[in-house]
Amino acid sequence: MQVSRPTVSTSIVPSSKSGGSSALPKAAPSAAETPAASPQDQALLAAQTGKASPSLALEPEVHPGIEALKELKPKELAALGKQKDKTPFFKALLPAALESQRKYGIPAQLTLAQAALESGWGKHAIGGYNIFGIKGSGPAGSVVQSTREYTKTHIKAAFAKFHNFYEAVSEHGQLFHNGSYDKALAQYQKNGNLAGFVKNIAPVYATAPNYDRTLLGMIKHHDLDALVQEHSPVS
Repeated sequence: MQVSRPTVSTSIVPSSKSGGSSALPKAAPSAAETPAASPQDQALLAAQTGKASPSLALEPEVHPGIEALKELKPKELAALGKQKDKTPFFKALLPAALESQRKYGIPAQLTLAQAALESGWGKHAIGGYNIFGIKGSGPAGSVVQSTREYTKTHIKAAFAKFHNFYEAVSEHGQLFHNGSYDKALAQYQKNGNLAGFVKNIAPVYATAPNYDRTLLGMIKHHDLDALVQEHSPVS
């Protein structure tokens, strides 16, 4: 189990016909005449296809994938995790993981792998949205839950609660700046060695002795390096 952070997807409205024999061509519907898709449809469209819905595309200043992730429900992420092809699961979280990589220096591959591993592909998100097993308090407070450590010891602990998955990913990125991972971060900033970073943070983040191997195996098996590279902004 992880080390605690200090309390820390359109119908078009038809134009009305003009009377007489010299009717003018129908004008294309404006954005205001086009009903917006529901937040749930937007979330599922972005998660399953990696593309923004038309309504979200009208707001270029906000990343569509992040807005979709904020609306994605726990059961929807879990449904993506049940699919044989896990790509939609990862793509749903990818925009936030890339943002965390940019803001906090945490490799997106690690964020995606930990989200899948810690939550059992979304089935066991604590409090609905905590897919990283982060202890302590979050933006939505905390929830006390029994947990079993690798040592087979059952304990009750307070876990952070979040309003959505985006908050969880953001908190995950900030977690690595609580002082416990400074050496690992400094080394990663120097050499950019992902495998080395995973190995260095594993003993601090979890009690399982093969935690780093499990994460690296997941990154390789699901080709998360290629996924992240494909969707990373061109510098």
